[in-house]
Amino acid sequence: MNAIPKIKKVAFDDVNHKTTIVWGDGQHTTVTNTSGNPDDHYAGFCAAVCKKLFGSTSAVIKTMHTFDVDEVARRKKA
Repeated sequence: MNAIPKIKKVAFDDVNHKTTIVWGDGQHTTVTNTSGNPDDHYAGFCAAVCKKLFGSTSAVIKTMHTFDVDEVARRKKA
C-alpha cells in the first residue's frame, strides 16, 4: 500500500460524474462515480482516496471482498 500525500486540489465534474484529486506530489487520481447517485461527492472522494492508497480500484475491491462476510460465504460454496 502507498502512503497518501497531502491533497492539493479536489475537482468534482458533475457533468461527466468524475472526481479528481490532485496530490501534493503532483500526481492525480480520477474516479467515475457509478453508484446510485452519480453526483455523490463524498463517494467519489472516498473512492479516489482508496484508489490512491491501494494503487488501483481492483485492489480496493479485492481487499474489501476479503472482509465481506457475504462474499466469503459465496466463495466457500463455490
